[in-house]
Amino acid sequence: MNKRKKVQLAFVCIVFILILGAYLSFRYYMNHLPEEAEETAETYEAINIDTSLVTEIGIISGNGTVNLQKTGDEWLCIDNEEEKIDSAKVESFLSSAGQISSELKIEEVDDMSEYGLDNPSINITLQWDNNLYVIKTGDYNSITGYYYLSVNDDNNVYTIDGSLYYSLNKALEAFIADDTEATKEEEENEDTEAAESTE
Repeated sequence: MNKRKKVQLAFVCIVFILILGAYLSFRYYMNHLPEEAEETAETYEAINIDTSLVTEIGIISGNGTVNLQKTGDEWLCIDNEEEKIDSAKVESFLSSAGQISSELKIEEVDDMSEYGLDNPSINITLQWDNNLYVIKTGDYNSITGYYYLSVNDDNNVYTIDGSLYYSLNKALEAFIADDTEATKEEEENEDTEAAESTE
């Protein structure tokens, strides 16, 4: 093999090694980037309470007003006690409202009106004993696709996505038991009363 062919072969080998190294580096980067991003992603806790303690719920929104109170294991509509409330639906709402985290936290906000929180689209109160939590939602940011949210008066603003926003934006109808469930409950109560009367 003459000198020229040796140089060409060496050049091809070097190019091959460089391409292989670049490919392996790219594969490593792509495989580890999502994991590293997930590890470094930071979330901020807006509210985290034991929702089993909540005994009163208030919601004011464009859908109207909701006032619910817990008696024993049952939830009642304060404004109309004849309405049959589905406790499972209430617990589902509380699971959304009682644990809220955010990818963005804006601290020490002086003017809540900048985020629409001076006139909230949804105002939620969660109460028990001497505890009161007030959750407010404000404007929608069409650029980021998030809604603004505040809890109590800590001057911090958080962001939530549309899915959570609509989970919080409930009318009374969202908590009313289905007709079949209400009828079944009434029948069970009648059976219980009949059994007690025969004893």
